Amino acid sequence: VCSGRLLMPSEAIDLTDAFRKMTITDLQAVITHMGETPKFKLTQKTFNELQKAASVLQLPDIAVRSNDGRMELVALDKNDDSSNNYSVDLGETDADFEFYFKVENLKLLAGDYTVEITEKIVSKFSHETVDLSYWIALEPDSKYNG
Repeated sequence: VCSGRLLMPSEAIDLTDAFRKMTITDLQAVITHMGETPKFKLTQKTFNELQKAASVLQLPDIAVRSNDGRMELVALDKNDDSSNNYSVDLGETDADFEFYFKVENLKLLAGDYTVEITEKIVSKFSHETVDLSYWIALEPDSKYNG
């Protein structure tokens, strides 16, 4: 699943793969109802360290997941349980979830971001200092159990 980018209100629309099957009305419903799903701050430093670890360890996936009441951001190979991984603690959570991205789909303008993830198909990366948001599709095997 590739990423999509939507700049609001009507500056540009670049919808790919999973988004192609959605109408603009569907996407606006997702935007309006982000709900109480996981939300966290992603600093430029943390993102750089994660990208570097994924590159050095040749890890194709990034996960945002719950683990014993904690939320973590992890560079990993989800298809190889014996592979190395690199994780960053993001704080506490009561929910049970695993959200997956492909490393190559996470190409962001430098800066800090607020990240919101819906339980369905998409995440929103909002730049902290620039009026910029990226809508990035989740991998199909992502799970959310509230």
